[in-house]
Amino acid sequence: SAPAPADVVGYRLTSLGRRSGDFVCSSSLISQIYSTTVNNYRGLTTGGMSVDCPHRERRGYGGDGHTSYQFALANYPVGAFFNKWTRDFADVQGVPGGFGTPAGTGQVPNTAPTVGGGGGPAWSGFVVTNPWQTYNTFGDTQILEDMYPTMVKLLAFYANATRASDGLLWPWDASKWDFLGDWITPHGSESTATSRENLLFNNCYLHYITVLVARISAVLGDATAAARYRADAARIAAAVNKAFGDASTGVYVDTLQTHAVMPLATGVVPAVVAPLTWANLARQITVVDSGHLDTGLTGTYFMTKLLMEAGRNDLIFTFANKTDFPSYGHFLKLGYTTWPEEWNVAPGDSLMHGCYNAIGLWFVEGVAGIRVHASESPPLTIRPGVDAGDITWARGHRRALHGLAVSSWSLIGGAFTHNVTIPAGGVAKVMVPSASGAT
Repeated sequence: SAPAPADVVGYRLTSLGRRSGDFVCSSSLISQIYSTTVNNYRGLTTGGMSVDCPHRERRGYGGDGHTSYQFALANYPVGAFFNKWTRDFADVQGVPGGFGTPAGTGQVPNTAPTVGGGGGPAWSGFVVTNPWQTYNTFGDTQILEDMYPTMVKLLAFYANATRASDGLLWPWDASKWDFLGDWITPHGSESTATSRENLLFNNCYLHYITVLVARISAVLGDATAAARYRADAARIAAAVNKAFGDASTGVYVDTLQTHAVMPLATGVVPAVVAPLTWANLARQITVVDSGHLDTGLTGTYFMTKLLMEAGRNDLIFTFANKTDFPSYGHFLKLGYTTWPEEWNVAPGDSLMHGCYNAIGLWFVEGVAGIRVHASESPPLTIRPGVDAGDITWARGHRRALHGLAVSSWSLIGGAFTHNVTIPAGGVAKVMVPSASGAT
């Protein structure tokens, strides 16, 4: 007889096992966004890599990996998993791929170990950013040592693709698929390789990973290399500001969210201009876009990271608390239990994709407020997210280097209560909100 849907049993395969972090708060919507991100990521982590989706392309895209790694490190013991997957990228460096990876060069394909698929520097740069985040979570420098030669060759490849005339990185082949900008935003994708927005995006990102390689060089004890990469980063920042920035307004290219986020998040904006660019971003979110985000795959990651680290939980809450289009709450309102591929869901789109997992890094790190950074002293900071809208209490925990860190806070009836656990023998900086709530 013909099988009925009830006769079919599906088993989810995942590389993830036990959890090492968790989160819940007073807002049912915010808590549901967190749990949906967990559910989505479990389905995307299989076969020894994080894939874009588990059913269609099933490739280990570094860009999709960007959206999830900071969230994953706070919620799962993924250190060995990430180290293995990052080394896969090193193994395929210079291997010709489906979209113009030049053979024998330092270029890194956009996917690994499955070579092929579109992307750009924010896909290949996974070989820098993931080892840095993994090191900062666990304090183990081995992955930095292992991946450092790959990082050096990748930056050399980008240097060769940088034009002397303007100091900017330009596409190195005719395909747009190696020079994407922000992908699948509500207003569309940045997919024209030589457009000003793509050039801004990719040169800001190049500045970001060049700064990270400078910091990694210092961690590994190579002061000379650290100084050289800091100088390279300064030249890139100068070129970006000259080509795209308006010092009188703080605008880069135009006022779209990603075009303020990328220069700010990657450290390109000069200190004297930063207040203007920040004001532009806040106005774009709250006024022009009516409290909604207008970012895509990579832009949402840098948006969430930027606002969280700058102490602007209020702005994250503004777009996280929405239930109309485009928002995470809108997906939930439509009945989705995972995150679809696009904000504008169309027939044939994937309904389980990694494009929008980036909101996940906010919950344990931003609202519960537990941040682990081995390269800083002390390596553990706990900042309760009392500025996250109308959330009145939150609880979260995660692994913090050599033990468990817990943050549980409430702000009810004007009384602030905060219970903190740090690993035995550990040191933490705990930031206490002021009476006025302004700092």
